[in-house]
Amino acid sequence: MSQICVINHHLKLNDMKSFTNLALTALIIIAVSSLQTIAQNKFTTGCIFGNCKNGEGTFVFNNGTQYIGEFKDGKLHGKGIISDNNGNKTYGYWENGVKNGKSKRVDAQNNTFYATYVNGNKHGDCKILDKNGTILRTEKWNNGVLLKNIPVNDSLSNGDKFLQVKKLSDFKNTAFIPTLEHQISNNKNSVYCATLLFAWDDTRKILNSPLTISKDLFDLQLLNQSNSFRNVLKRNEYKISKEVNPGNIKIKAEFNKSLPFDLKLQNFKDKLTFNKQKVSSFGVNGYDSYDQLNTVELVYYKNDNNFIIKLLPKDKEHEIILFKSEHHFNSMADMTKEIERLTKMGNVEKKNEELNLKYSFNEDDIVVIPKFNFNIENYFTTLEGNIFQAGMYKWKILKAWQRTAFLLDESGTEIESEAEIELLDVSSPVEFELVQKQKPKKMIFDKPFLLLLKRTDNKNPYFGLWTTNSELMVKE
Repeated sequence: MSQICVINHHLKLNDMKSFTNLALTALIIIAVSSLQTIAQNKFTTGCIFGNCKNGEGTFVFNNGTQYIGEFKDGKLHGKGIISDNNGNKTYGYWENGVKNGKSKRVDAQNNTFYATYVNGNKHGDCKILDKNGTILRTEKWNNGVLLKNIPVNDSLSNGDKFLQVKKLSDFKNTAFIPTLEHQISNNKNSVYCATLLFAWDDTRKILNSPLTISKDLFDLQLLNQSNSFRNVLKRNEYKISKEVNPGNIKIKAEFNKSLPFDLKLQNFKDKLTFNKQKVSSFGVNGYDSYDQLNTVELVYYKNDNNFIIKLLPKDKEHEIILFKSEHHFNSMADMTKEIERLTKMGNVEKKNEELNLKYSFNEDDIVVIPKFNFNIENYFTTLEGNIFQAGMYKWKILKAWQRTAFLLDESGTEIESEAEIELLDVSSPVEFELVQKQKPKKMIFDKPFLLLLKRTDNKNPYFGLWTTNSELMVKE
């Protein structure tokens, strides 16, 4: 497999349109040229159609390779498409007969390669992808010289902290949801992370046109309408990379965040059973040290099945929220609103002399939290294949992918997430409560609960985990 560099510059949408029209012209010319004397393993060479001096035309080289595109002074110059005898097609730019600028190549196996050339030489950071969009390896080139060859996985890495990545299909009782507003199940865990929305938002900025989405595409409608991701992370806390090529847009959003506690909490043994499954756990006892107890803040407490706690990491701009409730909710967005409401209620109760005692830790109180460690990737099949309109162009979602890794234990939490959205231009050439008596609080997360990671200056989280079963927990 040949090695090609990734494009770091952006093509205008008009260029994409011209490539689409050029490709349609190419199909017509190929159909005409196929009637030539190829049947006898011979082919006509030279200029077989159009103006190959100064204009647009078709030129066949001695080896059978065919170029359809623009010419100047008899040389390849401008936009063009090259097709060889092995089934490879290259869309790109030439200058005075030499490859110069952006390029896209699709081989006979439908693998796609993107490139930037400088005076005929590969230059810059490189990626090689298979037909499914999976990165095979990355490279760095300088004026035709290979400087670095990096195998397979170019995703974020956090050493051995996270488990090996697994497909969502390996987890029968867990789902990924694109937005906080999507419905959650009472029987399945739901994992949300804002990276998919970060990628979608940047995609819209590149399209720079009003979107028309069919009402039948419910998940895409909800993705496009969601605003709950805005400002959940500062702009310097996540990374956006983009590849804009002829008729193709790819956006990637990614971040990682380490939120250790000032002091390790207690590591428990045989303390927690969740849905009849023994799981590893951590937390605090009421008699623990002052510093350990200061890591846990009781935000709201009604009883042992209805309460909110907050874990406070070293980074005081972030917080970990855990919410246990007997009520049923349709979405994480609804739960986030309820957390906001109950937090205000808790603040009022803390100022009430008769109620504030329940917000302090007593010697017999305990908080028990399950440990988590997972690394899961998912293709959003309800989004992939969707076609929508942006201005006068139609776009198809080729890829809507996300990977989220999460770890929570007595030391703190680690999270990393990345998401990719890839679009293909498929435009037609013509178409445009009561207080209870005080007793020891047993705040044990042994039933369904919500866990959120958020900045302290935003009501919405950048990560959410609705837990209904022990599938993602660390087992004892």
